[in-house]
Amino acid sequence: MLFFPPLFLTLEFTIQVQQTNETRPNLVIVNVKPSENEKFKAMVLPEMTQSLKVEPGVSAMYVATVKEQSNRWVFFEIYANDETYTAHQ
Repeated sequence: MLFFPPLFLTLEFTIQVQQTNETRPNLVIVNVKPSENEKFKAMVLPEMTQSLKVEPGVSAMYVATVKEQSNRWVFFEIYANDETYTAHQ
């Protein structure tokens, strides 16, 4: 079961993503050392916000943690194409 803390839902999603043959979805699961979880959270949330604001082709970014394991992060991202995905990396 995934847990979506309200903090992660504060970004305003006003862009509707249209899937095309070039759309690049990306799913990432990250296990963070429990002692580093708060530090990781403090780093990743502003980075996601910045990516959505300034990187062309970054269509959507969602993040959740596993309810029973708050240090297990699940990211689902949508990019316009492979090039925008590569540029984001």
